[in-house]
Parts: sequence; C-alpha cells; structure tokens
Amino acid sequence: MRARDWLQIPALVVVAIGGLLFGGHTSYIALRNLTPTELTCAAYLADPSAVDWVHLRECEPGFEQIATVRRGPATTGRGAVTDVYIPLRPRGEPHQPARLLLHVTDGPLLQLGGYASPDVAAELDRSLHRVDGLVERFRSARYRDQIRDTGLSLDATFVVIAHGDRPTPLWLALGVTACGLGAAGLLVRRYLRYRRQPRPDDSLPRAKARMVAE
Repeated sequence: MRARDWLQIPALVVVAIGGLLFGGHTSYIALRNLTPTELTCAAYLADPSAVDWVHLRECEPGFEQIATVRRGPATTGRGAVTDVYIPLRPRGEPHQPARLLLHVTDGPLLQLGGYASPDVAAELDRSLHRVDGLVERFRSARYRDQIRDTGLSLDATFVVIAHGDRPTPLWLALGVTACGLGAAGLLVRRYLRYRRQPRPDDSLPRAKARMVAE
C-alpha cells in the first residue's frame, strides 16, 4: 500500500465514525419526530420518553427560581448571560421539585438572567403559554450534575427542553449517515485489497549439498 493511501486512512476513520454516530443519532431523532407533538405539560410528564420534539401548553414557568450561566471577560466581574434554566410545571401543580426545565440560549427570555423588571417578566410569562423545543435526551451525566449544582429544586428524573430547537432535517441526517457508511465501505475495500497483495517469501533459502572431488 502506498504512503498516500496510509495517510488517507485516519481521515476515513474519522468520517466513518463521526458520520455513523452523529448521522445515526440525528436520523433516529428525525424519523421519530417527523412533526412536533402538541400536548399539555401534564400529559407530557405522564410519559416523557414518548416524544422529543414538543409543543407544550398549559405550563407555568417558575420565575421565582431560575438558574443562569454567565460567560465573559473576567475583568468585568460579570459576564453576559448565555444560558437560562426555567422550571416548568403543569398548570395548577403545587410548587414541588421541578420535573421539567426550559433551557434558553437566545431571544428575549435571556433577559430573565439579568435585571428584568416585573413588567418584562409578565410579558415573558405570557410568551411561555406555549413552549416549543427539543428534549435534550442524550446529555451526559456531568451536564445534569452541573444543572443540579445551580441550586434549583429538581426532581431526580428532571427533563430539559432546549427552547426553540428542532430535529436535524431528515435529508441532512441521512446524508451524514450515508457519508459515514461510504467511508466505512472504503476502509473495508482497502483492507481487503491489502490482504490480497502477494507477500514476499521471507524464508531463508535452503542449503544445497555439493559433492567436492578430492
């Protein structure tokens, strides 16, 4: 196998693994959620594993206890708000550990992480009568521990919904998966071609006896 072929193998491995893992995961989510499912907050919490892309209604945001993440220059002492976590509860449910969190990373709801006035909070409250988003189902245990460390009162099985997110388009997810399969196929072909190459005979030549006349 030529040196150029050997150099291409790491790239093919990266494309194969990345394409199959990312493409397979996003294809599964896209096929499972071709359209958003609209239901009440209480109905969703009755079976959170049923859907991933949701339009929730009849949710009550818990503005009295939210968590924020700030990032920015250390010299300012106060970075910009980049993430806000808002507890959501079914309408009329008593204030107990939240089973549902809304994760906001852009838009006007980020104002809740600053110094929003009561009027702003009331306007944002009205905007949450219908919550659109994608369940963050495959996050790591470390990510969930970081959310618990914010001090929010959370149920052990809390679910996070990324506000405004939606599944990767199916055509794109399948395309990434196809790229991963194609790279894996090229790796298999190169391996089989390498195995078929003739091997040099590394065995030592046999000694031949010769009769020497005296």
